[in-house]
Order: sequence, then C-alpha cells, then structure tokens
Amino acid sequence: MAFFTFGEIFEGILDPNSFDFSYHEKWLDKRKSERRSIFNDAYLTCSIPYDKSYRPKDKHIQVLKMLSWLSIQIKEFNFLDKVKLCTTAEASYAALKIPMTGDFLRFEIWMDLAYAGIVGFSDNDFVMPGPGSAWGLMLLEGQEAKHRDSVKINTKAFSAAFLKIRDMQEEQWAMLLKRTGKNWYDVSFKEAYANVPLLSLSNIEGALCEWRKYKRLGDPSVKARRRLYYHE
Repeated sequence: MAFFTFGEIFEGILDPNSFDFSYHEKWLDKRKSERRSIFNDAYLTCSIPYDKSYRPKDKHIQVLKMLSWLSIQIKEFNFLDKVKLCTTAEASYAALKIPMTGDFLRFEIWMDLAYAGIVGFSDNDFVMPGPGSAWGLMLLEGQEAKHRDSVKINTKAFSAAFLKIRDMQEEQWAMLLKRTGKNWYDVSFKEAYANVPLLSLSNIEGALCEWRKYKRLGDPSVKARRRLYYHE
C-alpha cells in the first residue's frame, strides 16, 4: 500500500502565508475516495479532534484544521518569534503548544526547529523521553515491561537518567576499549549534529528505543518482526 509524502500532499514546503484549507481538503478527500492511505503508524497525533463541529471523525481533516490554526499563529501572532525568545531549552519546548500533539511529538517538532536554527539550542540540551526509549531504559535497569502501554513515563526521572548516560560516555567507552579492544571513536559518526564524537541526548533517546526492539527479539515469547534479526 502506497503512502503519501509531505511533499506530495502539500506540493513542497508548506507555506503558512498561502495555506488553503479547502484546496487540501478536496485533494485529500479525493485520495481517500481512491482508498489510498494518508497516514501510517508513524504519524501519532492526538485522537481527540481539533474541531468537533466539522468532520470530527476524519483524521486528515482534523490535521488540516490544526495546520490552518498554526498558519494563522505564525502569520498573525508571531508564534515562532515567541519560541525564539525563550532563554532555556525547556522554555522553548513549553512554548510549542500545538493542538493534537502529545509530549513526544512536540519534542520531535522542537528538534526540527533546533536543527533549523530557529531555537538557539541543540538536541544535546534537552530531551523528552518517548514511550519506546522509556521502555528501553526500564529494560536497561532490569525492570520488566511486556508492552509499551504498561510503561509509565516519569519525565523528570527518565530525563535525569538520559543526562547521566550522556555524561558517563567517555568513561564507558574507555572501559569498552580496555575490555574488548573495540574503539567507539573509530565508528562514531563524525558529522552528528551535537556532542560529536559522543552521543547527544536525542541520540541516546533514539538508541534506547532501537535497542529495546533488538533486545526483545531474543525473547521467543515476544511477537516481533524478525526479518533482519540473526542470532546464533
């Protein structure tokens, strides 16, 4: 089943100055009528409709409603300027109050703004744990969790744990080299956005999520995709 890219839907970069709700509504409705999927599981938005008075059960319409609201905020109320003026990474994240976005999706938006230089912070200054990385951290600490929905995210405690992992890397990589002869600095990504040659906070967040997936593949009682998994 083919999915649409952002560029296909909005014909390039979305311009808040020329956002046309009616045009995009007709375009997406036509694709829906052709039984083509617009979203997959990677697009996690709030299940509560933005506008309950207009097609509340159509997710694509509610996302367009939210984007229409956001375009007005950017054009008329200096939304991004308010985010730019924040003096801490946490404050700039808190300023990104966008409907239909949960804590982690808002963090991903914040990271995009950081990469683009719109906020004056990097992905090594702040982290918001997602459910996958929180689950990975629990497994790393020897705690059991059979399903993502059973993971209770303690943002303050988990963020502190990510900071601890970030700050102990040099010591741990040195121990790895001494114990196994494997040198992290030979394989580290030299063009990473922040904290080169070490992992940034967002790198750690993502790595814990992926490590959790890999670790669970070794459990025969767990239903998981094993297409790329090999274990002797």
